[in-house]
Amino acid sequence: NEVTASASLTVGKKVLTVKADDKGNIIKGTAMPALTYTVTGLAGSDTFTSPTLSTTAADTNTTGEYDINISGGTLANADSYTVNYTGGKLTIVNGPEPQGGSSSGDGTTTDTTKPDTGTPVIKDDNNKSGWETIKEQIRQTKDGDTITVEMNGSVAVPKDPCL
Repeated sequence: NEVTASASLTVGKKVLTVKADDKGNIIKGTAMPALTYTVTGLAGSDTFTSPTLSTTAADTNTTGEYDINISGGTLANADSYTVNYTGGKLTIVNGPEPQGGSSSGDGTTTDTTKPDTGTPVIKDDNNKSGWETIKEQIRQTKDGDTITVEMNGSVAVPKDPCL
């Protein structure tokens, strides 16, 4: 007695999420950051590359929150995936508060001086400024860590790790 049977099997597509990385605390007037993305859900040796990334910010001269858009790209074995794109946010903020000021006579002080053009700023979530703060940050780094310091509107790399 021989029995044969057949069955249909439908394999669902794997979900791939492609997200534009948020870029927070970008200091007003600095260079536009590189737009980057993160991919989750790839199987095996499949790859995803070269999506189109853009932002609604024309430059960094105006504070505010702007959309980062993402689309397209090249996906190996694309027929096996459903791709979900998620945009990000670019947030442009004012730089460190200026030092100095003047009194209005009513007990309040108003800053009127411009920031010291020789004061560096560490480009991170806290926008730390001042040499002492930067020295402490450098002392806390480990091999492979990157510290980006901005001074006078351009990136500066300390030549002596002990400053």
